[in-house]
Amino acid sequence: MCSIPSFANDQTSENNKFNLYYAFNSNTQFESFIDRGVSDQIESITFGWASLQANEDGQLELEYKNGDFRVPSGYEDVLLKAKENNIKIYLNIFL
Repeated sequence: MCSIPSFANDQTSENNKFNLYYAFNSNTQFESFIDRGVSDQIESITFGWASLQANEDGQLELEYKNGDFRVPSGYEDVLLKAKENNIKIYLNIFL
């Protein structure tokens, strides 16, 4: 089990849970956590698959299909594994 550095928590505890940040093509790493049976130590996973942009009309638009912050192929498998293991799912929106 990984311990929390002292700067993050005054007392290391087995009850600590982690928020994972999923970058592109992190399927292998995430699946290895699940396969090793440590999903109970993962509180949530945050995906960086969107950005917020202002269009020419001054309206905000959520972009998730093109550019650097897009939903990658194979995303369904990761979402399904997170849901099956009761891991909270968040979407990080870049500016």
